[in-house]
Amino acid sequence: QLINMDPSTTSSPERKTESWELLEQWKSRVDEGKGRNSSRNFQKERVEIEELLARSKQRLSLGKIVDVVADFKEQKRAQPSTGAEAALVSIATFEEENAAVFEQDSESDTFCEDDKEDAVPNSPSAEEYLKKFDSSVKAAFSDRCEAEKEEVAECSSARDNASSAFEEDHPSKPFASSEGMASQTIRETNDSTYDIPVINSNDKNENENLVTAKFSWLRRNRCWIFGGAIFISIVAAIAAGIFTVFSISESKLPEEGLHQRIHNLIQKRLPAVTLSEEAVDWVVAQRLAEGALLYTDQRAFSQYSLVAFYLSTSAKGMEFVKSNRMMGNYDECTWYGVSCDENGIVIGLQMESSNLKGSIPPDIGILSNKLSYLNLSDNLLSGSLPKEIFSLTKLSSLYLSKNNIDGGIPSEIGNLSVLEQLDFRDNSISQKLPPGFGNLVLLKELYLQENALLGPLPSEMGLMTNLRIWNMSNNRVFGKIPEHLWQGDSLRNLELLDLSQNLLTGEDFGDFGSSWNKVTALKLGNNSFRGKNLPQKILDNLASSLEELDLSFNFLTGLVPDELFHMTDLEVLNLGKSGMTFESRRDVLPQVVSRLTSLKEINLSNSLVSGTIPSKIGELKRLCSIRLDSNYLTGTIPSEIGLLSQLSSIQFDFNKIVGAVPSEIGLLNQLESMQINDNYLNDAIPSQIGKLVKLRLLHGGNNLLPGTIPSQIGNMVGLEILNLMNNRLTGSISSHMGNLVQLEELSLDRNNLHGTIPAEIGNTHYLQILSLSGNQLDGTIPPSIGNLTHLRILY
Repeated sequence: QLINMDPSTTSSPERKTESWELLEQWKSRVDEGKGRNSSRNFQKERVEIEELLARSKQRLSLGKIVDVVADFKEQKRAQPSTGAEAALVSIATFEEENAAVFEQDSESDTFCEDDKEDAVPNSPSAEEYLKKFDSSVKAAFSDRCEAEKEEVAECSSARDNASSAFEEDHPSKPFASSEGMASQTIRETNDSTYDIPVINSNDKNENENLVTAKFSWLRRNRCWIFGGAIFISIVAAIAAGIFTVFSISESKLPEEGLHQRIHNLIQKRLPAVTLSEEAVDWVVAQRLAEGALLYTDQRAFSQYSLVAFYLSTSAKGMEFVKSNRMMGNYDECTWYGVSCDENGIVIGLQMESSNLKGSIPPDIGILSNKLSYLNLSDNLLSGSLPKEIFSLTKLSSLYLSKNNIDGGIPSEIGNLSVLEQLDFRDNSISQKLPPGFGNLVLLKELYLQENALLGPLPSEMGLMTNLRIWNMSNNRVFGKIPEHLWQGDSLRNLELLDLSQNLLTGEDFGDFGSSWNKVTALKLGNNSFRGKNLPQKILDNLASSLEELDLSFNFLTGLVPDELFHMTDLEVLNLGKSGMTFESRRDVLPQVVSRLTSLKEINLSNSLVSGTIPSKIGELKRLCSIRLDSNYLTGTIPSEIGLLSQLSSIQFDFNKIVGAVPSEIGLLNQLESMQINDNYLNDAIPSQIGKLVKLRLLHGGNNLLPGTIPSQIGNMVGLEILNLMNNRLTGSISSHMGNLVQLEELSLDRNNLHGTIPAEIGNTHYLQILSLSGNQLDGTIPPSIGNLTHLRILY
């Protein structure tokens, strides 16, 4: 009410402006406090408000503003004042403003008609004052005093009792007259409301009884009312005393004793860990700075854990940590990589790509009882995984990829029962997977690739029924895949399974994958699987969902099943050196082109594919990589290959392809690798090949290529390997070869080249292999060849 009232009610314009500026400052303070963590900043803000109010008391002309503000402040910190007290304050302050107009006889405290004419002059101010009272209240007191003069003493006594109680709590405030007492509303704990009703002069007796009943009720229960108020005051005083004593007791504790207490507190949570005394010192300083009650044990754990972690992974000490934007102040929620919830509790630590070094300290195990996100990926962390990290049981995401972490995965990983994402890829983690993985029933993504994991897969992993992505490629896992992984509901939500580049075996797939119907990527390449092709069940289950299939480099037998050509959503088909063949079928590539129109990558190397490369291959617009090496392909390379604008890799080597490299090859501006060696190509190299500026590897050796080497090859500035050995090339070595500054291998041996070795060859500073033998070169070896400081082979 104070904040919203008209400021014109203050007496002096100068004081008015100054007063309301102060109050507006205070109001802003309160509003700001609503959105912050009040438990941490309450004491500080309370002091500031007290100071602001003290200034108000010195400068304001009206004491009522200070009083109402103080009451309002108390309402903010505790329960609202009762309606009776609020009404009394309102009337008392109004009477204070009009004290000069309403001076009453000191011997009369009642408000009867006999006194009213003397006490209240007939003036505009008096009329304004009278309007403030409810007409029913005035009538009640007027009629009551006329009818029963003997009750005046009771009226006065009731007013005096309330006045005494009120003045004890508010000694600076004058108490209201009996009109104010009569106009208040009294609320009881039983939610009954007692209001003094409008009294009609035509029914005096009834109204007198009502008024008498109200005051009789107050009189009968005044002991309970005032006794309860005293009891509440005593309890509040005791609580305040305890707060004060407890707050200052720790601040007065010697720093050595406080250090020991906090040390013991943290050690109890980390019984097997040697604590960082430097981190404990920091926590002690923080606790002394903020006070005991505002500094919880969990904050001590969080701050100690963070400081110990920063120290362990910075390798440069506390001063570096402080100056390197990690710890800007005492609020850990503002520290580098830290995120907190609305209550100031740490819930995340994001320090990916932060150049962290050293090992992960076990102290991290008490970082937060609500930590749900921990990302330390792409750093230089080393050492083994501390088992304490698996004490953070609220973790839903744990990322430690791209570090140098070694050792095994502790069995305590099973404690992370709410984990959803786990990424340990690209480390040096070894040993067997613990059975505790079976407890991770909520896990959705598991990345363990690029490590050194050993042993068979635990059958408990089949319990991870919510797992969608499981990538464990490029490890040393051996043995059979447990049948439990695909029986019943096991891994029923699996979408990607990558177990490639391991040592897995198996003579018979049996019902492998029979319960999977959501798998979009199945990658089992580079293992030691044996047996006769794929089970029919997995082909039937995945016909409509499979997008990627990799069975390359295994020891399978039999024919490639025709069902593969019905998987029209396939984007990656890799059967290279799988052991399955097409038995020299000539219709394989035409079927691939006509049915698998979504293909991005195809690898049919060593699959006994025969026939020609169909011209309709140009219709595979999404094709990025094509590998048909080591087969029995004949015919020519179709010019339509120039339509594959996304193509980055061509591998047609070790076939029986004849003719020329089509000039349309120059249209493939995304091409990075082209291997056409060991065929029977017998036409000149087209000059358009110089447009392949992204090409890094060109291997055309062991063909029948005639003519000269186009000088436009010098435009292929990204070329790293150029091998045209054992052809029928003539002419000289172009000086433009010197433009290939990224070149690492130049093999032009066993051709009919003549002339001198160009001096520009010395510009290829990264050259490691230079093979020019078996030609008709003459002249001297240029001195610039001495610039090739990386050269390993020269012949």
